[in-house]
Amino acid sequence: MNDIKLIDIHTHLVPNVDDGVNSLTLAIEIIKSMIEDGVKEIILTPHKQSNRSKGTIKDIKESFKRIESEVFNLGLPIKVHLGYELRYYTHLRPDYHDLVISDTKYLFIEFDSHFDPNIEQVISYITSLGLKLIIAHIERYKYLKYNDIVYFRNLGVLVQVNAKTIYNPTGFRQKRLIRKLLKNKQIDFIASDVHNDTTRTSDLKIAYDKLMNKVDKKYLNDIFYQNAFDIIHNSK
Repeated sequence: MNDIKLIDIHTHLVPNVDDGVNSLTLAIEIIKSMIEDGVKEIILTPHKQSNRSKGTIKDIKESFKRIESEVFNLGLPIKVHLGYELRYYTHLRPDYHDLVISDTKYLFIEFDSHFDPNIEQVISYITSLGLKLIIAHIERYKYLKYNDIVYFRNLGVLVQVNAKTIYNPTGFRQKRLIRKLLKNKQIDFIASDVHNDTTRTSDLKIAYDKLMNKVDKKYLNDIFYQNAFDIIHNSK
């Protein structure tokens, strides 16, 4: 019996709306494997405003409803929620309130890996709308240093790191950055960023096991479960 409790806030399991899963069947199979790993809730975050996007908000919501219904009909012991992974562009201003996670005030956002769009200015603007930012896979942005991330968190931003970076960081920069972020408890969420069952799989439990004896139990629970639970259930 798996007594681990995990929540995955970054997944691409809404079929045929981005570069994630391409069928409801595959989505459900992956969800079943996540349940086996101890995942209790999933936020589905299809790409929006990205060259990976394929569907409108209406398409995404309809596809999500099919997943939600199938999870219910099969009696799967898991809750699914809809969010988006919004790609930020300086020249685009969508209605950000339509793109929040599960009717909360939280906006899940990604930036260009190489070009800094002046994230501090983005934070200021989004905050002025009454919303809060979660930055996706913050380890990818090569122009950000550890002190930048600490500064953003002090402004109220939350940060997510991909599970694979925890157990298989890309290069010395990522390895050093993750070590320092973990040591000083500057990560808010670890998530899988799962796209399929072959090359970008659900690996949250692998990261959890990697950190089990490396960080204290409360922080481990916070970054894999409690912080996500709080934004889903305690911030509406």
